[in-house]
Amino acid sequence: MTRIKDLFGIPWHLTLKKGQDFSLTFKYLGFQGDLTLKTVSIPDKKRCRALLKLSLFLSNPRVSQKDCVSLHGSLQHISFVYRDTCCALPALSTFLSKFPNDYVLHHTPHTMISNMDMWLVCLSGPTMSQSLMLSQHLDLNLHVDASSSFGLGFMVDNWYAGWHLTEGWATDDRDIGWAESVALEMAIIG
Repeated sequence: MTRIKDLFGIPWHLTLKKGQDFSLTFKYLGFQGDLTLKTVSIPDKKRCRALLKLSLFLSNPRVSQKDCVSLHGSLQHISFVYRDTCCALPALSTFLSKFPNDYVLHHTPHTMISNMDMWLVCLSGPTMSQSLMLSQHLDLNLHVDASSSFGLGFMVDNWYAGWHLTEGWATDDRDIGWAESVALEMAIIG
């Protein structure tokens, strides 16, 4: 190894200091990989740290931007494995955008706390893994769209349906994303 290192000028760290031997199981970027099973998981120590961080965050009635950023980064990172929890991240992202500076403390909104409960349940359970196998691609030939000035519609194969939105539809936190979600739900049900 010394000759390769010297020839190319590549810094080579001993596995005792930094790095690891080549193996079918390995840790990389905070994930535990298993080449035999073709899975990736969160090491138990990291899962417990994230659970503790989340519990401390939720136990404080007022939190800082720094606490939000730290929790958001941790949860975003591990959502690669805990994919079902991705739907609980937008509430934390939105809350994070409300901080005007690093020094303001905000009360955590109830809607965000209920979303974080999903994370508590997932992180409190046994360590999960995510398959790295390619999933089968299925093209449903499904298209949806919404327009705030017209309405929403969808097309499956060559079948089309559309509806006008009623006056005042954009209330109670409804926006164009909500209308597109309704179009998608109708296409799936229909």
